Formats: sequence, C-alpha cells, structure tokens
Amino acid sequence: MIRTGALHHAFPFSELGTPVQMTGIPALILIILSAALTIGANGLALTLTAVGGSDIGYDASMIGMLGTAYYVGQLTAALATPAILRPAGHIRVFAGLASTAAISIGFMALSQSPYIWFVSRLLCGFAFGGIAMTIESWMMGATDKTRRGRLMSVYRIADLGSVTGVQFLLPVFGTSGTAIFIVNMMLFCASLIPLTLSKLSNPAPPAQVKVSVRWMWSISPVAFVGVAVLAAVNGAFRTVGPVYASSVGLEAAGIATFVAASVVAGALFQYPLGWYSDRADRRHSLLLATAGATLASFGLTFAGPETAVIGAFFFGGFALPLYPLSVAHAYDFAEPEDFVRLSAGFLMIYSASAAVGPLVSSIMMDAFGPESFFVYTGILHTGFILFVLWRMRVRAAPPIALRQRFVAMVRNSPLFGNLTRHADH
Repeated sequence: MIRTGALHHAFPFSELGTPVQMTGIPALILIILSAALTIGANGLALTLTAVGGSDIGYDASMIGMLGTAYYVGQLTAALATPAILRPAGHIRVFAGLASTAAISIGFMALSQSPYIWFVSRLLCGFAFGGIAMTIESWMMGATDKTRRGRLMSVYRIADLGSVTGVQFLLPVFGTSGTAIFIVNMMLFCASLIPLTLSKLSNPAPPAQVKVSVRWMWSISPVAFVGVAVLAAVNGAFRTVGPVYASSVGLEAAGIATFVAASVVAGALFQYPLGWYSDRADRRHSLLLATAGATLASFGLTFAGPETAVIGAFFFGGFALPLYPLSVAHAYDFAEPEDFVRLSAGFLMIYSASAAVGPLVSSIMMDAFGPESFFVYTGILHTGFILFVLWRMRVRAAPPIALRQRFVAMVRNSPLFGNLTRHADH
C-alpha cells in the first residue's frame, strides 16, 4: 500500500472548520496567470534540457537520465506535497516551489556538469509536481461547482497557450549560452507576482489516501497498462523527443514547432476520440488512438525536416489522448467513492512509468540511431493494441447507460487531469 496525495480532495472548509474564501472567476484570474507562467516555464525547461544538453555535448543516454531525474522528482512530490501543505499553506508552498524551480534552472546556466544538471532536473521535477498539486487543490477549494466549469474554460486556454507559446522563445534567445536559461528563470519568478496580489485564503490541503497496485489492476487492467504506456511514451517524447527533432535537421524554430504541434494536437484530438468513446465500447477508441500513434511512429522513423512536424502533429494527436481515454475506461468500472483513490493511483503509475521511458528510449537512440526513438514508441503502442484485443475477449464492456461520461482534460497527464474531471461533474 502506498500513501499519496489525492489531487482533488480539497473542500470549501478547512480541517479546522475555518471557512475558505469562495470567489468568482475574476478573482481567480491571478492564480490562473501564476499557473500559466509556471506551466510555460516548466514546458520550456523540458525542451531546453534536451536541446541545451545536446549543445554542450551530452549524448542521448545522458539526456534520458535527466528526464528520468525529472520524473523521479515528480513522483516524490506526489508523496510529499500533501504533508508540506498542511503546516505551510498553499501560498508559501507555491512560492517556495516556484523559487526552487527557478534556482534549479540557474544551476544549469552556471554549470555544464552532468551531475549538477541531474540534481537540477530532480529538483525541478519535485518543484513542478508540487506546484501542480497545489494549484489544483487551491482551485478546487476556492470556487464552487457552479463556477468550476467556467474556471476550467479559462484555464484550458491559459494552459495550452503558455505551454505552446514558450517554445518559440527558443529561436528568439537561442539554445546555447545563458540568455535562454535566464528567461526561463524569469518566467518561474514572474509566476510569484500575480500570486502575491491575490487575496485568496488557503483551502484545506489534499487528503492522503492509500493506493494498492493490486486494487488498481483489479479495477481495469486496460486502464492500468494504458496509463503506463502513455507515460512511458510521453515522458520520453517530452524529454528526449527534441533530440530526435534536432537529429533530423530541425533548427530552434523547427524544434519549437515540433513540440508545440504535438501538444496542440493532443488537446484537440481527445474531443472526437472522447465523443466516440461515449457511444461505443471505449476500448475501440483506445485501439483507434493507439493504431494512429503506431502509424505516426512508423512514419517518423523515416521523416526528414520537411515532414517531422506533420508527423509530430499526428503522433501527439493520437498518442496523448490515451491518458484521458484510459482514465474514463477505469471510471466506468469504479464506484464514485473510488474516484479519489483511482486519481492518486494513476498519478503514481504515470510518474513511475514516465521515469523509465526517457532512459530506455535514449539508450536505444545511442545504440541504433535517433530514428529508433519512434521504433521504441511503436513497440509500446503495438504491445498495447495486442493487450487491449486480448482483454476484449476476456471482459465485456459495461452498458453505455451505466458508464461515466468522457471528460476532456486540461492536459493529457494526471497532474491537471483530475481538476478538469471535477469541474465537469
């Protein structure tokens, strides 16, 4: 049994009975702005680690290890953040973690030592994982259900705009030298400004729940494996994918477009895939998405600079929705009182699998060349297709009338996904 933070277990009253200030969307804009700046800064750091590491001579395996360090930090944050929030409160925790993230980028600017970069990525992963949980708990506790849907509409725009827009700072400031690292630090520091202007009080911290891996598997093996596959792919793509993009001849602007195209497509494709999943066996949508990702992987193994961005668009569009589709499938078999445990469990599965993906894929790239990155993703997706086909023979789909409605997520990962689900229920 693992004890971890439930990402959406904040309520309008604190554990001591003190009411938390409820507020509308205008007052929450400051928190959304802080969140967008932090998300953008983290998205830039993920890409910068790969291309900046390549520029100073790191091989793919070293960059993969940096990606692993980041997700290990994120996993640690899932375990530690609820306990940190209790004595310190949301404002202090957000400020402390955003400062930690900025400092970690500063260390990377000052040193080319792989040991310094490894520790820096570990710290940044911990900081951003904790920030994500803090933001979600804060938003859940600071507004009621009637306003949460509108809040998430604003948040979706801010999230998608920040994580894609910051990528284009790379061609402006370059990927070598200290300028881009300073800009990255400034984004993390700037996230503190709106926060300090906010008058919101602290909601209750997220509760700790017990998560059993065996219980998670018993609810839905397909969802369990789907989240693990998505994490192993997405963790590798975001940390090592830019190395592939550089290897096929893309410059800084091309790498930025490569990453942004995959993120935008992942956000867009989940809507038609989710719509279809609500009207048929949800595993059909999983098969469709995974087959599309497999074909895109095959195409990207032969891509050049002219076609890599197109391939990334379709790869992201089909691969990234695997997380919300898998989660929806699990919820179809779970009782409402199990949703908190499922959310916490999926965070653990995602972080653990994402930590493995960058290391394995980078070792393959060093051994067989950059194009083998998408051989790695294709093997995982093909294996998942075979697993889903087998499970369809073993277990029938629940009746449509008894299933949970698909909920499109802010981003295709558990860090912000559960906030969206609660906004729509």
